[in-house]
Amino acid sequence: MSSNQGTGGGINLSRGSSANLQNVQITNHPHGVGLNVGQSSSAGATNVTVTTNTSPGVRVDDGSSLILQNAALTGNGSTDLFASFGARLSLNAGNVIGICSHDASALIRGSTSALCP
Repeated sequence: MSSNQGTGGGINLSRGSSANLQNVQITNHPHGVGLNVGQSSSAGATNVTVTTNTSPGVRVDDGSSLILQNAALTGNGSTDLFASFGARLSLNAGNVIGICSHDASALIRGSTSALCP
C-alpha cells in the first residue's frame, strides 16, 4: 500500500481510530503530515517508509499511541517524528529516524537513546 502526492496529508487516524500498517509507503505529501495519529487513536507500523512530506513525517498527539518496528522516517519537513500532549511511543528494533522531537508529556520507550533523545 502507498500514499503518494496527495493534496493533503497521507494517513490520518483520529477520534479513537486504530490501524495496523504493514509494508506501507507514505511519500511526497506537500500540504500535510505523512501519518497523523491523534485524538486517542493507536497505530502499529511495521516495515513502513515515511519520506519527503513537507510537514512532520509522523505526528502522534493527544493521548495517542504508536508502535514502530523496522520503519524508515527520513527527509520530511521540520521533523520526521513528533510526539506531544500525552503521546506514547514504542520504538522497537530496526527503525531509522532522522529528526525526532517531543514535548515533556510524551512517553517513549524502546531504542530511544539514538532515535529520540
